[in-house]
Amino acid sequence: MLKIPYPVFLEYPPSSANEPRWGYGKPSHPVLHEYLARQQDNYAGLLQKFLIYGEQFTSLAGLKINGSGQETLLKNNWIPGLDALSLYGMLALNKPEIYLEAGSGVSTSIAHQAIRNHNTGTRIISIDPRPRKHIDRICDEIIR
Repeated sequence: MLKIPYPVFLEYPPSSANEPRWGYGKPSHPVLHEYLARQQDNYAGLLQKFLIYGEQFTSLAGLKINGSGQETLLKNNWIPGLDALSLYGMLALNKPEIYLEAGSGVSTSIAHQAIRNHNTGTRIISIDPRPRKHIDRICDEIIR
């Protein structure tokens, strides 16, 4: 599991502007950039470990979201591919007792597949004010 070697404080004041404050053509956040640069080898090593789940992970490409529409668990507007791989890999690799998610949907479905495919025994707890039956069915506990 990735360990944070020292406390990191990010000055990130609230903003009402609906645009990125760092990156995307603007300078990167100096503290966050430096921290991530220090951890680059750890991240690369973790991604290497995820390669063992490649076949199971890519099988998610055929699973439709809620069984309909054009979006799949891997091609959707909610969670990019590397984030999906990281979620799947972290659950398969670490087999946590609980997966707690605030705001459930596509990522919950990806987590469910990782838990099922690798028999992790992980319980899914969903905190979501907008219930969806297809998500509720895959959760062990639902909090509204």
